[in-house]
Amino acid sequence: PLLAETLGRAVVRLEDLIEGLRTTGAASDEQLEAAITRIEQMILDGLQASLPVEETRRARREAEKQLKNYRDGMGPEIYEQTLQNYLAKRWRDQFEIPRLSLFYM
Repeated sequence: PLLAETLGRAVVRLEDLIEGLRTTGAASDEQLEAAITRIEQMILDGLQASLPVEETRRARREAEKQLKNYRDGMGPEIYEQTLQNYLAKRWRDQFEIPRLSLFYM
């Protein structure tokens, strides 16, 4: 139910974005990409929140294992962002969720 609600909100936001583009006829690439990125993150957050806690922990441990050799060369913020990117890619691949981006079409 949580994921269905999240996907419903994503659809509404995408429809609003499309309607706004139709109405104004223009938007900067940066603004459009930022809006799409927020929608994509909302979907990924909803997906992760709907997964069993143990599955999320297992995926994080796997990601940490994959990134172990690179951790010392990264600052904590970069490492955490890389870890989150790894998990996002995993969820997109596992659940066949496409990237929402002007640059991944």
